[in-house]
Amino acid sequence: MAFLRNSWYCAAWSEEVGRSLLQRTILNESVLLFRQTDGAIKAICNLCPHKLAPLNLGELVGDSVQCGYHGLQFDGSGRCTHNPYRRETDADAKLKTYAVHEQDSIVWIWMGAGTPDLAKIPCHDHLSSPSRRTIRGNERMEASYRLMLDNLMDLSHAQFLHKVMSATDAFDGPRNQVRQQGDSVWSTFRYPFGKAQYLFRRHLPDPDADVTQELTSRWDPASSIFNEISVFVGDEPPFTTIGTRGSHIITPSTETSCWYFFAASRNYALDDAAVDDEFRTWQASAIRGQDIPMVEAIQRAPSDFAVLPSRIAISADAGGTLTSRLLDRMIEAEQESLDPQDVLASV
Repeated sequence: MAFLRNSWYCAAWSEEVGRSLLQRTILNESVLLFRQTDGAIKAICNLCPHKLAPLNLGELVGDSVQCGYHGLQFDGSGRCTHNPYRRETDADAKLKTYAVHEQDSIVWIWMGAGTPDLAKIPCHDHLSSPSRRTIRGNERMEASYRLMLDNLMDLSHAQFLHKVMSATDAFDGPRNQVRQQGDSVWSTFRYPFGKAQYLFRRHLPDPDADVTQELTSRWDPASSIFNEISVFVGDEPPFTTIGTRGSHIITPSTETSCWYFFAASRNYALDDAAVDDEFRTWQASAIRGQDIPMVEAIQRAPSDFAVLPSRIAISADAGGTLTSRLLDRMIEAEQESLDPQDVLASV
C-alpha cells in the first residue's frame, strides 16, 4: 500500500510529548519525539546508526538523546553530539529528521521530502476553544487507516453499530449530501423530526421534543476528519443548538495498522464532571468497544475464499467513496512527481 507522504499527520496529542522519549511508527518509519528544554518539539529517526538500537530505550541528556546501548548522543537536528569512544563526533552519524508543528494541541508531522506547508494543516481549533469542553484519547488499531477513514465518513452507521447511545427514531430516509470543496470532502446526514440521541437528550429544555439532528464529516488530506453533531431545537430560527465538534485523525503506522486520535468538544455542561464521564463512557463503548473491533474484523476478513459475496454499494457510501477516490489520485500524482493539487479538479 502506498501512502501520501507530502502531507501532515498527527504524531501525538501535545500533552503526550514531554521530557521523556516517545516512539511512534508512522508510514512504516520508526520516529522518536521529544521536547527540548526550551519547549520545542523535535522528531528524529528512532534507530541509532551504530547497531540500529531503538533510541527510545535510551534517555534525554540535556537536549540530546543518548542511546541506551553504547551512549552515542544525537540532538534534534539529527547530529551526533557525543561519541564516548572518540574525541571528535562522527559527521557520518547523522539521523533523518522530520518537520513538526504544534497546533490546536496536536503535534503534526510532515513525512515527505517536499517542503512542508503550514497552510495545509487541518483546522481543529475547537480543541482549544474556551467555549467548549474536550474529552479525548487515542488507540492503536490493527487495521488499515483507509478502512477507518471509510467508517468515519459515513456517520449513518451509528444507527446500528452504536444504537444504544446514538440511534434516532428519525433514521428512515435521512438526507445525505456529499460535496468536494478544494481538497476537502464534506458528508452531511440530516435527520428531521425525531428524538435526540442519548448523549444530548437530557440537556434539552424538553428531552422528549422532536428535534432535527445533523451529522457532518469533513475529510482533509491525508487522514484527518473533523465532524460535528448538532441538535436543533425549534420550528424556525433562531434555533437552540447543542452538540459536539469532533476530531478523528487516523495516522497510518503500517499497511495494516494505524493510530486513531479521537476527541469530542461539547458546547454545553462545560463544568459538569458527570458529563465528562458520560463522554469517556461513550468513547470507551462506541470507539474502543465497537468501531475499532468492527474495523479490525473487516481487516481480518479473508479475501481468498473460493466464493465471496458480490460487493454492493449503498447511498451512505458516497462520502467515503469520494474520499478514497481523491486520496488515490493524490497518491498516484505524488508517485509520478506531479503536484497532488493538480488532480483535485479531475476527481
